[in-house]
Amino acid sequence: MMTQNCVTHTALSRQADTYERVTVLTDACTTVSEMLHAIALHALSTRVQLVDSASNW
Repeated sequence: MMTQNCVTHTALSRQADTYERVTVLTDACTTVSEMLHAIALHALSTRVQLVDSASNW
């Protein structure tokens, strides 16, 4: 899914507020450019936890 669209909007949605913690797997989403992906993840980083799927979270 495109990081700046579906991933961002789902992670910040009212429905996501019902969860104790929301985590986005940074290597499980992408978009049309690395820069756009990085910008979207940076914007999300202040609101949700970001992890790489290989990390022990």
